[in-house]
This record gives sequence, C-alpha cells and structure tokens, in this order.
Amino acid sequence: MTLFDPDTQPTASPSSASQPPGGARTAASPGVNEAIRMSLPGDLRGAAAPSSFGRGHAQSRQSKRRSHAEDARFAAVREDERQQIAQQIHDDLGGVLTGLKACISVVMDRATRAGAAPDPLLVDAAALADLAFQTVRKIAMNLSPPMLEQMTIWTALECQVTRLSRRTGIDIDFSIDPNLASIALGEARMTAVFRLICEALTNIEKHSQASRGSVRVAATGRSLSVTVSDNGIGLRQGAYRSGMTLGISGMSEQAKRFGGELVLTTDCDGGTVVQLAMPLGLDDGA
Repeated sequence: MTLFDPDTQPTASPSSASQPPGGARTAASPGVNEAIRMSLPGDLRGAAAPSSFGRGHAQSRQSKRRSHAEDARFAAVREDERQQIAQQIHDDLGGVLTGLKACISVVMDRATRAGAAPDPLLVDAAALADLAFQTVRKIAMNLSPPMLEQMTIWTALECQVTRLSRRTGIDIDFSIDPNLASIALGEARMTAVFRLICEALTNIEKHSQASRGSVRVAATGRSLSVTVSDNGIGLRQGAYRSGMTLGISGMSEQAKRFGGELVLTTDCDGGTVVQLAMPLGLDDGA
C-alpha cells in the first residue's frame, strides 16, 4: 500500500495550470472578470461595472412624459365630445321639450277661454315638461360648463356655491387661496377641477342631509389641494353610498386623468370629507 506523500505527488506545469479542460483561453472568462471587479475597492467597483440605472431613469421619465401627453390628448378629445353632446342635448332634446310645453299651454289656454278649468293631468304635464327642460339644461351645462367661458373658474365656483346655498338653505363657506389667481390651470384641467367640485356640491345637496358645508382650495408648491366637507350623515349610510357611486366613479376618473388622487372619508363629527390632490404640471398654462 502506498502512503500519501505530498513531496512525491506530481505537480502541474505552469502552462497546464493556466488552461482549463477543453482547450486554452485567449481572454479571461466572465467569471474571472467578475472576480477581479469584486476585488476592487467599493468606490471603484461601481465604476468598473456598467450600470443601466441612468438609462432606466431616463426611459422612465420619457415614459411618464409620453403618458401625460397621451392623457392630455385623450382629455382634449373627451372634452370635444362632451361639448358636442351638450350642444345636441340642448338643441334637439331641449327643442322637443319646448314644443311639448307649448302644445300643453295652448290646450290649457283654450280650456280657460271656454270657461272650463284646465285638466289636472295637463297641469301636471306642464310642470313635468318644465322640470324636464331644467334637467336638460343642467346636464348640458355639466357636460360643457358655459360659465368657464365667461368668468374664471373660482368666480364660477363661487356662483355655484351661492346658488346652492340660496336654493337649499345649506350654509356653505367658500375659501380660495389668493395665490391661485396667478396660476393658469389650462383648459382641460380647469374644467376637470370645476366638475369635481360641482359634483361634490351636488352630493351635499342630494345625499348629505347637511345644514353646513365648506369648500377649501389651496395651492401648495406644484400641487392643487381641494377639500369639500359637510356636517351631514357621512358615508356610513348605505343609501348615501349607493346614490353617490356613479358620481364618485366619474370624479375619481377625472382626478386620475391628471395624475391626481381623490379620497372620501367620514370625519369625526359624522360628515363627509372629499379631498382632491392634483399636481400642477408645466403645461397647465397651455
């Protein structure tokens, strides 16, 4: 039996030690390069390794810019569609309702001239025609608010708040950051913010059972902050939630289109708080 003796074991020649099985290499393998890189000091190690962070960050910025541009184009197309629909509703459906009310009025006048009382059904029909025409006008105005063509968004919102308070008796406090006077939101973003606040006010009128409310709008850095609150029944009531579902969905869609976020909560006193945070992009003045 032969005992292991390190002094008698064959040693590999320098040439054979540098060549792995399968043939000689003319260049260092990736594994060798990695070992060399890892042996460098930390500050040199990062410089020795090609990094894709810079390229990835630039691509991310480009992707966001493209996304914002696409959102802006989409919003512009949607706004054009809304204006066309609003015009058709006002002209076509409004015209039909006007003709219907005229016919009802003529029949009622004939009965009155003949010394007879108008048919109660005709009286109800005339009232319903008036209500339908008011609804058509309201829908058309919401689709394409004409107020924004005649005044600033903040003046238009103040008018909306005043009308709601006069109509419902709900006391609504309206507060606008003076810095907003020097900020141009851009047509699409301005219309979206107007609709969002109007929808929140509509929810107060229809669902909240509130006696007081408030609207707060402020500019913080490059962000727009909107808070609409009331002292009503809050979001815990199932009827309130179901009645607001469609409106909330539309509000959230409008906010997301401009990179914003919409949050609805119930405050400690039980009322509802609608909060909107929306970035003010560089193209807001466009």
